[in-house]
Amino acid sequence: MFNKEKYPAAIRLFDSFIRNGDKSNMVLVSDAEYYRSIAALKLFNPDAEYQILMFIYTHPESPRLNEARLELADYFYQNKNYRKAANYYETVNRQELKSDKLPEYFFRFGYSLYIKGDQSKALLMFSEIKDIDTEYTPPAVYYFSQIAYEQKMYQTAMEGFMRLKDDETFGGVVPFYIVQILYLQKDYDGILSLAPDLLKSAGKSRSVELYRFIGDAYYNKENYKEALPYLEKYAAGAKASGREDQYELGYCYYKTGEIDKAIKLFLEIGAKSDLLSQNIWNILGDCYLQKGDKTRARLAFGQASQLNYDKKIREEALFNFAKLTYETAYAPFGEAIAAFQEYIDLYPGSKRIQEVYDYLVGTFMQIKNYTAALAALDKIGNKDSRLEEAYQKVAFFRGLELLKNLQVEESIGLFDKSLKYEKYSTQIRARAIYWRGEANYRLGRYDLAKDDYQLFMGLPGSALLSENSLVKYNLGYAFFNLKDYPDALTNFKAFESGISNTKSEVLADVKNRIADCYYVATNYASAIDYYDKVIAYGNPDADYAMFQKGFSLGLMNNNKGKVDVLTALIQKFPSSTFVPDAIFERGRAYLVLEEYTKGEADFNTIISSYAGSAFVPRSIVQLGLLYYNLSENDKAIAQYKKVIENYKSTPEARDAMTGLRNTYVELNDVDTYFSYVKTLDGYGDVNMAEKDSLLYMSGENLFMTGKYDKASNILQNYITEFPNGSFKQNAQYYLAESFRSTGKTDEALKLYRQVADQPNNQFLEPSLIAASSILSDKEDYSTSLDYYERLEKVSSNDANKLMALKGELNSAYQAGDAQKTIIAASKINSSANIPEELSREATFMSAKANYSLNNFDDALRDFRKVATEVTSIEGAESKYRVAELLNKKDKPAEAEKVISEFIDQKSPHKYWMARVFLLLADISIKKGDSLQARATLQSLKDYYTVDNDGILDEVKAKISSLDESKPAPDKTDNQPNNVKQ
Repeated sequence: MFNKEKYPAAIRLFDSFIRNGDKSNMVLVSDAEYYRSIAALKLFNPDAEYQILMFIYTHPESPRLNEARLELADYFYQNKNYRKAANYYETVNRQELKSDKLPEYFFRFGYSLYIKGDQSKALLMFSEIKDIDTEYTPPAVYYFSQIAYEQKMYQTAMEGFMRLKDDETFGGVVPFYIVQILYLQKDYDGILSLAPDLLKSAGKSRSVELYRFIGDAYYNKENYKEALPYLEKYAAGAKASGREDQYELGYCYYKTGEIDKAIKLFLEIGAKSDLLSQNIWNILGDCYLQKGDKTRARLAFGQASQLNYDKKIREEALFNFAKLTYETAYAPFGEAIAAFQEYIDLYPGSKRIQEVYDYLVGTFMQIKNYTAALAALDKIGNKDSRLEEAYQKVAFFRGLELLKNLQVEESIGLFDKSLKYEKYSTQIRARAIYWRGEANYRLGRYDLAKDDYQLFMGLPGSALLSENSLVKYNLGYAFFNLKDYPDALTNFKAFESGISNTKSEVLADVKNRIADCYYVATNYASAIDYYDKVIAYGNPDADYAMFQKGFSLGLMNNNKGKVDVLTALIQKFPSSTFVPDAIFERGRAYLVLEEYTKGEADFNTIISSYAGSAFVPRSIVQLGLLYYNLSENDKAIAQYKKVIENYKSTPEARDAMTGLRNTYVELNDVDTYFSYVKTLDGYGDVNMAEKDSLLYMSGENLFMTGKYDKASNILQNYITEFPNGSFKQNAQYYLAESFRSTGKTDEALKLYRQVADQPNNQFLEPSLIAASSILSDKEDYSTSLDYYERLEKVSSNDANKLMALKGELNSAYQAGDAQKTIIAASKINSSANIPEELSREATFMSAKANYSLNNFDDALRDFRKVATEVTSIEGAESKYRVAELLNKKDKPAEAEKVISEFIDQKSPHKYWMARVFLLLADISIKKGDSLQARATLQSLKDYYTVDNDGILDEVKAKISSLDESKPAPDKTDNQPNNVKQ
């Protein structure tokens, strides 16, 4: 029954024999148990393995033991339980197997081991039959070759697969393995001879793989046109292609002139820190160059130069980056200098080294980032003549930048550095001398300024420079401030006679100064001639000229003319700061002309309409004199007493005392005078009054000669001894000035405030100026704002009013009072004859105040007005704010245009340049242009040198954000390196 494969019946018979048969015949019993177990195996009974194992355990002497083990192994093999099959094949003694059973045993054992993962033993099993002729030889050869392939024994695998090329079973499969091995062996001719024909019979998945192999073969044979269609088909059909495969396709696009496709693909591959990325950046640089986009080419080469995987590529990329930075004049942080210097340091033996040195010198000569250029030049110990010439230029222009930004003292040091190499450019030498003179002038060093202006004028060729147009004017002012009026007059006249295309305000000013020089020399007729020329211009300076003309006519005893001119001034310029002075002086002229009613009216106008003016006590004294002249002595006495009692310790009070004494003498009533004087503090005792005068005069004399410490002691003693002395107010002011001159600003401030709190005194304006300045220096901006506002109200001339407005603006701004800042700025910009610098400052602060209040439209309007240049720090910040606000308004194209203008203007203010680049990176990220964003941020990271202003922290955060947004690393990048450069 067993032999007829009727296994259930056989099992019943064997079981019956085992139970009922002859137990003494152990061989038969053993055979019965063996066949029963085998029948159970054949039937795949659940307990078949148990039965076989029990047979093996209970009959260790059985001759069928080896057969039982083989049957058990075959059972598990057929059930595809290869782990158990392999374990049981291991127990079979192959020496006991018949020769016809060996091929099957070796194959099945080898296959089980292969599936189990034990390739080494499997290889040994397959090797037993791979070279003999059996039905198991072809599959044994196949799996032997498969294992060799997997263990990278490609030549062994190739030999085995080649044996199966014509095999009926494996002939359709092995060519694909052969192609793969040819690919791994880089046998590109072999691939191209075999793979194209396989496409006809290949399925979809194998076709995709073949496209890759064929495309790669053509690619490596540099036949990019032929490679392209295969690589495109592979890219289209592959579920996921590796970065290197994408690179090959992109490179083929690049080599076949399809630049746009190449750029798009290279950008999609994504940047890493590896050799492939270095190649991608370098090729992208060339792609952008072919498209004429030098800016992006520069960015790409810059990225390639940062990676050091291939030194040749890095050298080429660094050179191209530096060269393009130079050619595009794009070096906000000194990139070109740094790149050329890095190239020199890294590749001193390069064949390009001389070319690089030429570019470096050219960079120094054209760069507008003078700070970076100076830092680089200072690092070069032995400068050749070309570098010294570059240093002369760079130091000069850095000096101009500092001067423009009001860093006046620092600018002088740069002009001096430039003049160390004065032998190269005579033009720059002359200009450096001129502007050093200008810097010294602004610092009040008029002697030094004068010397430089005169030195400039004596240099050959200086007359052809633009600075020459104002040098005589400036020299005239230097002499004027030195009180050398004859030399000032000579230079002002020389300037006047040689001017052309000069602003009208400058013409008016120089004529006023010429007139002033004549006035000081008491040549009033000539002074009046020039004042008349200014008046004829009709510009705002005409009010000053009219006042001076009127005053000069009075000094020439032409009081009728004085009255006419001052009346014209009052009528034509009713808002002029000279009006109170003009009314007062006209009143004095009326007194001389004995037109007392008109004079009385003028003095009363001062008292009623300009109550805060220093002319009030003077006008009351003049009324006393007027009434005295009219013999209205009671009225005169009343006016004099007003001044004496209300303006104690002032020069006007002393004049009033003299007038009062004369009036009582006129009345022959000296006793009443002395009785009145006795009621006054400091006047009752004649001896004490004399001591009062003498002690004060000694202190004043010391002050006037600059002996401030000694003056302080005497003036303090005077105030202590004569708390209500005749000269108390003078003493307080001069003591304050002495304290301030010796650095005792707290004591000085206290006294200035005391003087400023006394009404209508001659020291009111200078005390308010000094107090507000000290308060501002102490950063007590709220209080300084109050004092500047008071100064504005009492200013008797345009200069003081301008100072007040400027102080209001700065104090309100620094105090963080946005509304008052806007008001102060508005007052400045609505005033006449305001310097352009102050108008710009006011507009800028108004813009900042509106920005803080979220009044973005008003802020944008004002920032635009200031953003016409970026040399000043206000201009640089304003330009940035314009771009920032445009971006806030979702106008990125307009913002980018402003950013481009900013960069082209080459601001020296690195912080705002950096902020512009951060904004540009933000815009690029918003547009999806990660290349631009990353390159922009990398440039900041590499070349921005300030590490404590927050810029680099923002840069790192943005780069980190970009890194986090990159695709995950591609796990298919295990191919050999076929990167072409």
